[in-house]
Amino acid sequence: MGVDIPAERRKRLKELVRLMNRQNEMPVMALRQVVEVLDYDITDQEIDFLLKVGTTPRTQEEMQALSGMDPVACGQLVNRLMQKGLLWPEPGDDGWEKVQLTPFAVGWLEVQLFAGQDSPKSREFARRVENLFQAFGKFNVFPVRGLTNLAARRVLKPYQSIGPVRKATKGKSGTPIPIDRRVDYASSTVFPLEDAYELVDRHGAHNRVAVVHCFCRRWRHLIGGSCRFDLPFEACLGVGPLAEYICERGFGRKIGKDDALKLMEDLAKAGAIHTLFHERDDTTLPNVAVCNCCWDCCGLYGSFNRGIIPLYFKSHYLARVTDPEACKACMKCVDHCPTGAVSLENNRPRIQEHKCIGCGQCALQCPTNAVTLEAETRDVLVPLQKKSEARIS
Repeated sequence: MGVDIPAERRKRLKELVRLMNRQNEMPVMALRQVVEVLDYDITDQEIDFLLKVGTTPRTQEEMQALSGMDPVACGQLVNRLMQKGLLWPEPGDDGWEKVQLTPFAVGWLEVQLFAGQDSPKSREFARRVENLFQAFGKFNVFPVRGLTNLAARRVLKPYQSIGPVRKATKGKSGTPIPIDRRVDYASSTVFPLEDAYELVDRHGAHNRVAVVHCFCRRWRHLIGGSCRFDLPFEACLGVGPLAEYICERGFGRKIGKDDALKLMEDLAKAGAIHTLFHERDDTTLPNVAVCNCCWDCCGLYGSFNRGIIPLYFKSHYLARVTDPEACKACMKCVDHCPTGAVSLENNRPRIQEHKCIGCGQCALQCPTNAVTLEAETRDVLVPLQKKSEARIS
């Protein structure tokens, strides 16, 4: 069921959505439903002001000039917009020097449930989010499905990267990822930070890690769903400046390094995938958050497994069957793979490399170490599948 929005307000909301999406260069799909999600908690005054702000980071003085208000009134407006997640600070050498428009997703959308909100208002928000994802699913028909996959391959870029899960290494320093070959590199090479554990370990040493509620799991809960993996709501992590801001605004809470690492390991054992989010959703920029979600709840993996969207990630590892004779056909690798890349043939695991995102769940869950990870950086597109082939109906 749609939302009745006056034509002029809908027009201005559409313009604002396009500006928000320009912040991370993501295409606007299902525009009507996106507008209806944004409409749930924004005033006409806030829309007009944000349209003036545009996509340029603004100082306090610039904000005041755009608003035409006195300093106190402008400060109250900006503070309200930051609390709603519509404005986001841009860090500088002396703290938050400028403020900018937040991307719709990843950004404003997730903030709405970071603190575990559960009220009639948040339930209406979750209902509108569900309508949005269901609208995406309408593209899964012939021949649109093929065109969607073609466009994803030619036009889109990976907006997130995969931080592989790992087995605990008690009594050892660092956070190694087991691979089955030596990795050679020149001394001048700079590697992207693809290990979620190393990321949390480094920022946790400076008490700059915050935990928030998983947006996806909270959204599913608010529409009456439940997690097939029974994962907790508090599961996702912000690091560095983002962690500071999350706590400053009451979106989440600080978590110690050891507790954060233990949380990640427990979640991984239960079936969570570590997805790394980057500044401006650009995988060449630093990591700012770690999403620990499953292939049921996640807006990405869950929607893929419901035949709603394709998946596109930056992956740094590839799973391989290195000891097929050790396989006991327990099916754990099949059950935990988020993309359906693993199957059993003649009681032996088979991995479809083009669907493997290198998350490491198969290697982690295998009780006989028949599967391991190899270091291999790739952009992986897992095409939108037919609804008849979807794992979740």
